[in-house]
Amino acid sequence: MGAIFGSGVVERWGSAFESVLISANFVTLLSALGGAAAGGLISYFIAKQASRETAAREKETLLANEHAQALSCMVTTMQAANRLFTLDKDLKRASTPLNGIQPWQILQASAGPGSPPLRYSPREFTPFIKAKSADVVHRSLLLAERLDSLEAAFAEYSRRRVELEQFLLPLSSFTSGAMSSAIPPNLQTPAKYRMDTLNRLILQMAEFCARDLADAQSLMKDLNTAFTRYFGDKANFRLEIDAVE
Repeated sequence: MGAIFGSGVVERWGSAFESVLISANFVTLLSALGGAAAGGLISYFIAKQASRETAAREKETLLANEHAQALSCMVTTMQAANRLFTLDKDLKRASTPLNGIQPWQILQASAGPGSPPLRYSPREFTPFIKAKSADVVHRSLLLAERLDSLEAAFAEYSRRRVELEQFLLPLSSFTSGAMSSAIPPNLQTPAKYRMDTLNRLILQMAEFCARDLADAQSLMKDLNTAFTRYFGDKANFRLEIDAVE
């Protein structure tokens, strides 16, 4: 009985499997499953490739932004160095006058408003921090503050020099195209005080400006090194130190 039952089941299911295997629906189903699997693999590889390309574009965009930030930092430093160079040249000439000439007689007062203060953006330092040159952050900010102080001192010098000119004007006369002043005894002390104050300002500014210009040139060299190290063959800019020496 068991053998007959088993044989019947085998025969019945065997014929059913055979009919399923050769049926058009089963063949269509296998084709659909195979196509779905292949389509899934293709979609996976396409998505993976797209993800890699997106990551590459994002990296390239980030690098381009950092490149622009670094350039902005370097240009700001170059502007600071140029302003220091110009001021240093005038101060050196005034602080080493010819015999019989006082420094204040050489260094003229500034005319009109000065240049706007130079400012760094925190983002500009990101590439240099990544390049393991974080010390340039402090040095750059300190340079900007020192330049502000020097230019403020020069503005004060200019104000005091104009006051001296106004003080001397009623006592002065033109002879052969040159102005000369005859200071009476009762005004010689205040006149000397004003002149000495201007001379001291010039000598102090000359000392500080020479120091700050040297620091600016050293900073420019280190910015060049860090810029090249971080951006490699994309480092297409360089601060020209010779231009401010």
